[in-house]
Amino acid sequence: MPSLTNQDWKDLEDSIKAAALTLGYDEAVWDGNGVLEVEGKDWEELTEEQQKAAEILGMDEDDWDEDDEGLRYEDVDWNKLLPEVKDAAINFGYTEETWEGDGEIEVEDKDWDELTDSEKAAALVLGYTEDTWED
Repeated sequence: MPSLTNQDWKDLEDSIKAAALTLGYDEAVWDGNGVLEVEGKDWEELTEEQQKAAEILGMDEDDWDEDDEGLRYEDVDWNKLLPEVKDAAINFGYTEETWEGDGEIEVEDKDWDELTDSEKAAALVLGYTEDTWED
């Protein structure tokens, strides 16, 4: 999403909030916690109302269909993560310090097929897929 996602929900104009609500966002998801089913859809799978809402949020078909690679929550502060996301981050090897960018975690040096089932599950919660992990 464009720079609007860098704004906290409480700072959004009412028209932007209305468009976000149409897509299924609420304050918690907008502020970086959670995944919406609609995010996995291609533009052509969106209803006309959802497409209009996405346009209000500054996205066109190319923006919407662009593959978000990597860590879904990378811009979310450690203390704002939902419990299930924080648990996944911890299981993945993150601490508050490494999450905030101070250091690396061991798992980053592994290929997808070298990850344990637990690490893969945590990776999926955090927004990685096998394809994005290998990039």
